Amino acid sequence: MTQRNTNFAGVAVAFGPGRQMWKALEGLWRKVSIQRKAREMKLHETLVLGEKRFLAVVEWQSEKFLIGVTPQQITMLGNRRDLTSDIPDMTGEPRQ
Repeated sequence: MTQRNTNFAGVAVAFGPGRQMWKALEGLWRKVSIQRKAREMKLHETLVLGEKRFLAVVEWQSEKFLIGVTPQQITMLGNRRDLTSDIPDMTGEPRQ
């Protein structure tokens, strides 16, 4: 079985003048910094309801949404304000 040498640094060294260019590129590459943009959307929780059907709690722009997903459609069932306004707290009083 034949093995291929994929060491590109060895190729640059073999060609003499390319060695300096390779070292310069290698130095530049070490200075490159890749940073991801902070994500605005977060998936907090999912609940599988059956074949290809689920509920998801998604946060976007500091607000949470309850989403229903089926193969045919995606429906917003409510957001945090809608979901918590009618739910009594532990004292039995409705939330404000």
